[in-house]
Amino acid sequence: MHSEMRDYAYGLLKDGTSPKTALLANAVVEGDDPDGLLLLVELENKLQRPIISWRTIRGAVTEHVPSEDWRGAFDVLPVAVTELRRKLFSMTADGGSRDSAARVLREIDRVRDESGAPEDEPRIPIWPPESLGLFLCPIPTWKTAAKSTT
Repeated sequence: MHSEMRDYAYGLLKDGTSPKTALLANAVVEGDDPDGLLLLVELENKLQRPIISWRTIRGAVTEHVPSEDWRGAFDVLPVAVTELRRKLFSMTADGGSRDSAARVLREIDRVRDESGAPEDEPRIPIWPPESLGLFLCPIPTWKTAAKSTT
């Protein structure tokens, strides 16, 4: 999307009062833009209905590069989105099912698990995972397992 047109569309979406907001949001969903993804999270929270698809998220955190080995094929490479993740975390509410920012963060982690992460992006988030509805359990060692059985 041309940058001036994108900025105009994003401005209309930020207002969110147009009857054509959903149609315009669908155009942004098709883009591979982290700023558009943030805008869609805000819009989802405002409208209280899902807009963001897994494809939208995947498109913002990966890029398709023509394969050197296969003609007509593409390699999916991860793109560093550290700043996007920080902004999404600042937008989280309670980590519940209606928390769009938390849902997007969980999906980004799922994409990273499947496609890998760029070397310059920290894998361990700097925020507590409990705030996103993720609860880490300690891994039992043979010592703790032996104590619990006695």
